[in-house]
Amino acid sequence: MTTHATVKTVKKLHNIIIDLLFPPACVGCDNFGPWLCDDCLKNIGAPIETCIFCNEKTLHGLTCGDCRKHNSLTGIISIGGYKNPVLRNSIHALKFSGVRDIAEPLGDLLAKSILKTLGSDLNGFSIIPMPLHKKRERERGFNQSALLADRISSLLSIPVANLLIREKATTPQASLNSKMLDLRQENIADAFIINPEYTAIMPKKIIILDDVATSGSTLNEATKLLGEKGVKEIWGAVVCRG
Repeated sequence: MTTHATVKTVKKLHNIIIDLLFPPACVGCDNFGPWLCDDCLKNIGAPIETCIFCNEKTLHGLTCGDCRKHNSLTGIISIGGYKNPVLRNSIHALKFSGVRDIAEPLGDLLAKSILKTLGSDLNGFSIIPMPLHKKRERERGFNQSALLADRISSLLSIPVANLLIREKATTPQASLNSKMLDLRQENIADAFIINPEYTAIMPKKIIILDDVATSGSTLNEATKLLGEKGVKEIWGAVVCRG
């Protein structure tokens, strides 16, 4: 107990020293303070409410009727669009600069979007963080989707289930032309498997957490497996849509 307390104290002092030497600054306006200041939070905009596959206007970002015939994804919940500089900078800070603390305010915003879309009765839902391939997670040191999932889970009391495993190392979807849908689908095909630990206890309703969705190819590939297992309601929840 003493050793554990000592380690925690040392880490706390280390963080205080780092903050004093290198104080955080808002990713939106560069002013010293929180990673996302109140003024920049007000300029994030509104969620994108269109079908991710055909861009038809839909309520709450639902997959439209025609696209639903060929896709298992119920719809995509988002905070806003990737073109918004505050959200874009936030994602870059989290993924590429290792600013893990920014997952907290982003998780808060996404939790609000989830409540607005699905209501307060979230019984039966489980949160599935989009998995990284073990090599990429080892290089980055963390899974940004898992950080977001943990924050939202604590706010909404929805259990997190690491139901998917990323078995195939793929080229980052963001590096591929968003208009070349076939290439994106080919890149992500058969990338996931179901975690054997969950095959006998599949959740009834699922929210898959990811940072960005552009064409929906990654989310749809993941949901395809879940749909085959009989899950009827599968939402994607992302910080922003491209």
